[in-house]
Amino acid sequence: MHIDNPTSLPITVDYSKSLAEMIEASHCHAVSKQIRERNLPPRPIERKVVKYLAEVVRFKSPILEKDMSTELNTANLRPATIEELLAFGTAYQVCHLKYGGLTALGSIVKDKYQPPKVICLRQGGEGRDGFATRRLEAKPLDYEEWSRLRRYLAIRR
Repeated sequence: MHIDNPTSLPITVDYSKSLAEMIEASHCHAVSKQIRERNLPPRPIERKVVKYLAEVVRFKSPILEKDMSTELNTANLRPATIEELLAFGTAYQVCHLKYGGLTALGSIVKDKYQPPKVICLRQGGEGRDGFATRRLEAKPLDYEEWSRLRRYLAIRR
C-alpha cells in the first residue's frame, strides 16, 4: 500500500443545507468561480444528516490521479466529496492549515469552458486580522503539485 498513516476524524454532513450554506459554514474567504452546484455531480436526493469517519491521507510516493482511487479502495476508503470536505473544514477549522490544504477527489468540477477540476480547501495567506485565510479552489486534474506532499480527504467505507 502506498498510503502513509492516515489521521481519522469524525465528521457530520448535513445534506439538507445548500452548497452555499455549507461554504459559508466552513468560513472560506475565497471560492473559485467554477465551484457552483451546476458544475458538480448531483447531490444525494435524501436531505439528511450523515456521520462519517474522515481520513486525512498522504501517499508515500508521487502517484497519478487515476491510481489514487485504486489505492484508496485498497485501504477501504473512498474519495471525499465537496460536502464532506466542507463538513471537515467546518468541524476542524484549523486542522487543514496543519496540512497546507486538503483535496477532495470525489467531486469533479465540470465547467463546459474548462477542463475537469478537483476541489481543494487551502490556506490562503494572512488576512487583515493577522490570521490565515481559507480558500476553496478548483484545480485541474493534471495539477503539477499532485505528490506525496499533498493531503487528501477520504471517507472510511
